[in-house]
Amino acid sequence: MLLHQGHLILLVSFNIFNYIHNYETNTLNPTGLPLIVSTWDTLDFQAAAQRAYDVFQQQSYEGKSSSSHRRLNALVEGLTECEKRRCDRTVGFGGSPDERGETTLDAMLMDGPGHKYGAVAALRRIKSAAKVAWAVMNYTEHSLVVGEKATEFALAMGFPMESLSTQESTKMHQNWLRAHCQPNFWQNVKPDPRKHCGPYQPIWKASNGLGSDNDSLGLTMSVTNGSFYSIGRDSEELLFGGPKNHDTIGMILVDCDGNVAAGTSSNGARNKIAGRVGDSPIVGSGAYVDNEVGGAVATGDGDVMMRFVPSFLAVEQMRQGKSPSEATREAIGRIKRIYPKFVGALVAAAVGGEFGAACSGLGEGFGYSVVDSSRAKVIMVHELQIHPRHFSGMPNNGSLSTFLIAAFFSLGHLSNWAFSAPSNWNQPEVVVDSGNYGGGSLPYFESALAQLQAQNQANSVGAEEVQQLADQQPRSAVEEEEEEEKQLTLVLQLPSEIGHVVGMALDPQNRLVLFHRSSRVWDENSFTEKNRLNRSLEVIPNATIAVLDNNSGKVLEMHGRNHFYMPHGLAIDSEGNLWLTDVGSHQVHKLDKQFRLLMSLGEKLVPGSDSKHFCKPTDVAVASTGDFFVADGYCNSRIMKFDRDGKLISQFGHKNSDDPPKSQLAGLESTQRNHHRRAYVPTGTFVTKAENIGRIYAIREKEHFLAGVTSWDRIGQLEPQVFVMDMNTGKAKSFAKGLENAHAIALSDNGDIFVSQLEPKQIIKLSVPSGNAE
Repeated sequence: MLLHQGHLILLVSFNIFNYIHNYETNTLNPTGLPLIVSTWDTLDFQAAAQRAYDVFQQQSYEGKSSSSHRRLNALVEGLTECEKRRCDRTVGFGGSPDERGETTLDAMLMDGPGHKYGAVAALRRIKSAAKVAWAVMNYTEHSLVVGEKATEFALAMGFPMESLSTQESTKMHQNWLRAHCQPNFWQNVKPDPRKHCGPYQPIWKASNGLGSDNDSLGLTMSVTNGSFYSIGRDSEELLFGGPKNHDTIGMILVDCDGNVAAGTSSNGARNKIAGRVGDSPIVGSGAYVDNEVGGAVATGDGDVMMRFVPSFLAVEQMRQGKSPSEATREAIGRIKRIYPKFVGALVAAAVGGEFGAACSGLGEGFGYSVVDSSRAKVIMVHELQIHPRHFSGMPNNGSLSTFLIAAFFSLGHLSNWAFSAPSNWNQPEVVVDSGNYGGGSLPYFESALAQLQAQNQANSVGAEEVQQLADQQPRSAVEEEEEEEKQLTLVLQLPSEIGHVVGMALDPQNRLVLFHRSSRVWDENSFTEKNRLNRSLEVIPNATIAVLDNNSGKVLEMHGRNHFYMPHGLAIDSEGNLWLTDVGSHQVHKLDKQFRLLMSLGEKLVPGSDSKHFCKPTDVAVASTGDFFVADGYCNSRIMKFDRDGKLISQFGHKNSDDPPKSQLAGLESTQRNHHRRAYVPTGTFVTKAENIGRIYAIREKEHFLAGVTSWDRIGQLEPQVFVMDMNTGKAKSFAKGLENAHAIALSDNGDIFVSQLEPKQIIKLSVPSGNAE
């Protein structure tokens, strides 16, 4: 948690997704097979493409199995990687609940040689949809198995039964119900689905028989209260749209011999009618291959796209001599002529290694991921512009649009989560597509700061006072800016003895210090209902503090054995002392720079809310005077100020504590002699206000710059964004998107940002924008 000198910080940020605009006008020759082409371009989708490529190459090096087995196994592993990561919450478990709150899965595989196809739809309580589709292909003579019987089939094949719901998907469904079930997929029913939840009844009523003089379909229209309405795909109510509400990973694999396979996996449309199946598992719609030509995969509004079998159409267009880009434009154009507002994209690859894509309704465009034997890249295609009897997917020059987002930052409890990303990709290369491509290497072109959540507890006295002051002030302007490319400079791989990195800071020698949990994992069984650590969880015997060279990632020192129960926060003051919070023992510890214990506060393993106890404390800030401040955190939602000897001076924010005076000190982080230090300042002084930014999770200051992460949910998984803000000008900009669950953040003296992620265990190092935040 961070508060600036003299002020409570209420931050401003905006979301911008900026690509390098290299307009290729000529078809590039393929640079090498095998080739993986996959829909979408955020880190998880990139990781899935990379996984497929790595598995295929590893099998080839080891000489294992047949070509067909290697090809399909690699494809399944790539799709499964996306299912495990729950890519953008639109693939795999825990996303897109239907109107009854249940998540179901669709997946398909199609292999060119033999024209084999296997699929599963509306799969319940089984997480590995792509593998079940493989089982349909290999263990049955059927092509598609659906619903509850698909679950029975999967169980017979040895797949475990598991819930596909998560707390996140349950909350998503509850919010939808509270919003009167908006949006939904009903039309021509009563009560009005635009305003009410069901159950619904049809407005049209069947007449006697299948034909009549008035209606050849045997239907008559019953008008209720003098009104009739129809909500269709041309409605302004957006049911699909944007990179966060698409519903499919589609992947094409062309092996070294030019054989092609394709597959999809999806959890379908969010808030869909129970039992709905989209295009993803339908041959010719979600995916299609022909081993003489190539393959295509689709993503987007499946209810519309499946009416046109666009994947089949694109492959047939390639058979007639069109390039992959031309073929996908033709297929998308046919849909767009009838449904101008439809949202979707199509990606195709030829057996020779060329690839291309087209999209509709995606605003800033559609990015897809490519990996081949040379390197990796992300390709960007712009909105298809359609004209009478003619359509073209050529991009328009100019920068991508910017979206303002902002929000109120309030005191509250602090919690951390993390995202994962692949470890061996090159630096970003992003190309705008106006033709066909061969080759490319999948990059990191997005990165995230770790998240230190600061969200308001209900009825928090301090937050309410600050909100009242904030409401009295005008909102500061945030200019829309184009963002320069932000480079990933290093990925530090962590050894197996280092567990989940939950705290991170730079010491006075500019070494990276990590606070980690070794083999311990915080799950729903770690604490009792009264916030006491489960008795089965004893002190962690292994080292929990690691010192790394921040360039090479080499572990220099290991400390902290037999002392911590559930590590959480780490801060280093200007003297090099370490301040660590342990949510398991409910304690705060101070160590000197030789890692010797100097002070412990809080009764070990006993949570509380009085002056001598903490309840899952999360973070510490140290002032130049030696006073320090504890964010006490998950249970109490308060900030406690102590003098350098550990005597409580005051506290702020807890609804059960004594109300602090308005001059009570609240918090600050600043920089002195190139070292971070934090102090607390009078509360309630308003700096700037913004809206619609989501929750601020991680935040650090360097000189007059703030860097942080926002997200739209309480656990940091929904559309996290990284921002940098210039406190001198109030201007902010975002330079990363599509990341999830980052946990810890640190800033170095030379302006590098370090971000920890939990799985895979890595530290990502990237550069802070030079100059200012303009």
